[in-house]
Amino acid sequence: MEVRLQPEKEAQLAQIAAQRGLNPGELVQQVLSRYLEDDTQFVEAVNLGLAAAERGEFVEHEASDGLGTEISDLFAKAGIESDIPELRGHKVKPTS
Repeated sequence: MEVRLQPEKEAQLAQIAAQRGLNPGELVQQVLSRYLEDDTQFVEAVNLGLAAAERGEFVEHEASDGLGTEISDLFAKAGIESDIPELRGHKVKPTS
């Protein structure tokens, strides 16, 4: 696959790659891998949320202060380890 970049984006990519001691192709591979992993986790999270909603498991607005923990609990029940940036700092409890 070949991807054409705008000259500004290509220059920015080359600069970031050089700062990290990589060639631009290596950086693109890393970025793409991370994006695909994050996208997969996002889709899993949405599906978990939809399944929970279908079961009638809702979090009331007033109780949403601990929402990160609630979401982490849903991940744990499904056996998924979360690396979603919004959930960083929330520990995923082991499934029982």
